[in-house]
Amino acid sequence: MPMLAAFEILIFALVLGTETPQRVTFEEDIRPIFKAYCFDCHGATEKPKGGLDLRLKKLAIKGGKSGASIQENHPEQSHLLQRIKSGEMPPSEKKVPAEKIALIERWLKNGAPTLRAEPDSLPPGIGITEEERNYWFYKPLIEPKVPDITLNQKKLAPLDAFILTKLQQKKLGFNPEADKRTLIRRAYLDLTGLPPTVDQVERFEKNTAPNAYETLIDELLASPSYGERWARHWLDVAGYADTEGDSPNDSLRPHIYKYRDYVIRALNSDKPFNQFIIEQLAGDELAPKPWDELSIQQRELLAATGFLRCGPDITAGGGAIAEAEQTFTESIKIISSGLLGLSVGCAQCHDHRYDPISQVDYFRFRAIFEPAFNPSQWRKPAERTAALMTKPDREKSAQIEKVAQELATKLQADTTSTIKVIFEKELQKIPTELHEPVKKAFETPEAKRTPEQKKLFEKYPKINVRAGIIDQYDPKAMAELKKAQVTIDAKRAEKPKEDFYAIISEVPKKIPATKLFHRGDYRQPLQEIIPGDLSIATVHEAKPWDCPTNNNGESSGRRLAFAQYLTSGKHPQFNRTMANRIWVYHFGQGIVDTPGEFGKLGTAPSQPELLDWLALQLPKNNWSLKAFHKLIMTSTTYRQSSIHRPEQDAVDISNQLYGRFPLRRLEAESIRDSILKVNNRLDSTLYGAAIPLKEDIAGVMHYPDALPRKTIYMQVRRHKPSAFLLTFDGPSLSPNCDKRTPSAGTPQALALMNSEFIRSESNHLATLILKNQTNNINALILHAWKIVYQRPPNSKELTLAANFLTESKATYTATKSKDPNQMAWTDLCQQLLASNEFIYLE
Repeated sequence: MPMLAAFEILIFALVLGTETPQRVTFEEDIRPIFKAYCFDCHGATEKPKGGLDLRLKKLAIKGGKSGASIQENHPEQSHLLQRIKSGEMPPSEKKVPAEKIALIERWLKNGAPTLRAEPDSLPPGIGITEEERNYWFYKPLIEPKVPDITLNQKKLAPLDAFILTKLQQKKLGFNPEADKRTLIRRAYLDLTGLPPTVDQVERFEKNTAPNAYETLIDELLASPSYGERWARHWLDVAGYADTEGDSPNDSLRPHIYKYRDYVIRALNSDKPFNQFIIEQLAGDELAPKPWDELSIQQRELLAATGFLRCGPDITAGGGAIAEAEQTFTESIKIISSGLLGLSVGCAQCHDHRYDPISQVDYFRFRAIFEPAFNPSQWRKPAERTAALMTKPDREKSAQIEKVAQELATKLQADTTSTIKVIFEKELQKIPTELHEPVKKAFETPEAKRTPEQKKLFEKYPKINVRAGIIDQYDPKAMAELKKAQVTIDAKRAEKPKEDFYAIISEVPKKIPATKLFHRGDYRQPLQEIIPGDLSIATVHEAKPWDCPTNNNGESSGRRLAFAQYLTSGKHPQFNRTMANRIWVYHFGQGIVDTPGEFGKLGTAPSQPELLDWLALQLPKNNWSLKAFHKLIMTSTTYRQSSIHRPEQDAVDISNQLYGRFPLRRLEAESIRDSILKVNNRLDSTLYGAAIPLKEDIAGVMHYPDALPRKTIYMQVRRHKPSAFLLTFDGPSLSPNCDKRTPSAGTPQALALMNSEFIRSESNHLATLILKNQTNNINALILHAWKIVYQRPPNSKELTLAANFLTESKATYTATKSKDPNQMAWTDLCQQLLASNEFIYLE
């Protein structure tokens, strides 16, 4: 009996220790599979193929022309499952994966359960299910309750309270706070993309004021470098490039840089983020007409619309409506992923297979922007510019042109008179009987001369006097005419410069209809669609949001209405997407780690309550990005060290719980700019036209060494980007970049070892160090460490560096290299600039 009891206890324990398989239901598990692979033919259309509708379990049981498609409890008798297994269904190349087939089989074997009673029928279309309505991203924004939690007898701020609660659930906690040198480097690199100087580090380390760190953050947010650094993040989202992306030319965009400069100015001035978005979507609808009367500030409204011009425009190299449609489609992808966190482009040809976005929804969204893009009456890039000149400047220009025209008229008369005088002289040199026919030939335009007249000029070439060859007859007269032309050119140079902006705008009082395209084919238009937001975005509201239209104005007003609605502070998708984006750039990983995809194809939020809380802080703080930065950067979460702890790694190796600060490599631009800064070579000039890349004999593009401007001012090319940018994982502009994916491998190592830029800058740094005019090698090494790392070397580093220099110098001396000491120091400097300590943010 005791043995039997023990056996029963053992069995009971084994049963308790076995994880019960999750219940599979139609609504939660099976319908999403059918939607992704079957609804195109069997659910999305009003008349499903073969009469088979798979939108409800009961409709699947009912079946179509071939009878019932599924049998409860009998997967082997379920015709649908067998056809899926055989690969007959779906007929497309995209087949149902084995694990999903197994899920369908398991569901059928367990009686094909549903969560709730089903209706007898459904209206046409995929609709929105209860599960889709309650997907976290589509729920209304409701401020979550902040956990009441203390740390070291101090009540935590909300951000930290959310993080620590999750950590403690796993019996974890925060890392210790990073040391002051690490904190100042982190703050500088994060907000400005540049390292601090050793003096700035030492000053901060000596500052014992309780608010020293908060003061540092305020100083950095006030730096012009802040706008440049964070503009680069936003330009990734916008898909910014200085070229169009057309093949094969990759045509230049000579005026788009004004949009880049607009973004920098907006961020530096802490323009409210809602206004920042409104201006980019509809600045032209805010700028008062006439545009030649705009102030400098009002011109910025037009520059802002460059956001809608950033995507690739393949019509720059030619093409018709097909290319225009493709260009428009790419812009819609940028807008939707950038602002809504959704890939609505998947619904262009059919209802979205994973998210509740119908094809009608896609075209409702498209209709908001249709009047500005209008593929049926497409305007190429050169036609989408605004030439802005004030009325006084236009009047001045007209007066100058009038004077120039008068001078040009006089010059033409003088030229004609000079030619006539020369001709008469040359005429006297030919036989008298030919004077009249030659005169007539001379007065006849060259294109209309008869063969006989042409023969006269061939026989007597000197009588064919023209303006371009006057100096062959009368150099003095030619000199006077050239002097007159110089005067005309100088006069015209006095004109005020015409300023061009790359903009988006609408043709006044011409609002094109948006029609749903069958299978996304513009050649097969169907019914007209009214503009509005996605249905799922307002599924919890009383009614969908339809975009108002001004049918009689200079512009339809659609984009402005949408922008104001989007930035009302209540749009759940926009608020969550923006809060997550800012978090991504501070931590290198998102609460949702797919910043442009919050739907089913994206990753789930690691901290959903925190994300909702953050999403409401932007509007609460008057949409101040700088306040949002400070909120994050002054948190305990942000100020932690990046040290790995075994107990945390065992539970959370990917750091989804944020129990340490995530170590990450700097972006390509920050690496280059930081190298130039420590070399005292970085040109900090703000704004201006993009600086062209230079192409080497192998066709590889490089940043020009002679122009050490910050990388944000270097030309961004779609087809042939900078080799440095490519190597260090610059933005993939296809069409935009929601998140850069850093890699660490052979290409980066080779670039740090062999690139002309790294080698050249290492030589510059060596020269800078050796200017100290001392033979004390330890003093020089100390100086090098302070320049690059903003700290002194430890004793081991000092010894290693001294030995390296001695051996390297001996090697160069033995090979009779020029200046072995300079070469040895260049090698050491290259090691410092290529080190993890320099190129990583910890």
